[in-house]
Amino acid sequence: MEIALYLKEKVRAMLRQGRNDILIEVNKISSEESRRLRENSTDFRRGDIIDRSMPLNAKLSLAEHYCLVIRQYDEALARLERDEYGICEKCYDNIPLGRLKQVPFTKYCLKCQTSIELKEKQLRYIPPIHLPFSFEKEKRRAMI
Repeated sequence: MEIALYLKEKVRAMLRQGRNDILIEVNKISSEESRRLRENSTDFRRGDIIDRSMPLNAKLSLAEHYCLVIRQYDEALARLERDEYGICEKCYDNIPLGRLKQVPFTKYCLKCQTSIELKEKQLRYIPPIHLPFSFEKEKRRAMI
């Protein structure tokens, strides 16, 4: 029993550290962008604003992804408290330790995760539309 408690504490510490590492990255992005915006707030030429917004959008997208990962760490910590950590939510088998080391907040074993991703990919797939005529032929006709 003491070993189980010790391992639970080690996993809890690992999950909290992973969560904190991601939170530090989010804070870096936020503070860098706030500083950059303060420094450049007097320059409102349209081209500059557009050029600066591209990296900002990319950084905001990254920060959004990091927030999702933080939420996944929080969910993993909650599963740990309920003694459900390391158990696949789909097939209820134990998730291999190697997978938990690679993706500590995972909810699924590799087999179930692959199955879920394949179904999602199939739902996103849009088959090509075959039109009864070619646009190239229509362009040629318009040129005549």
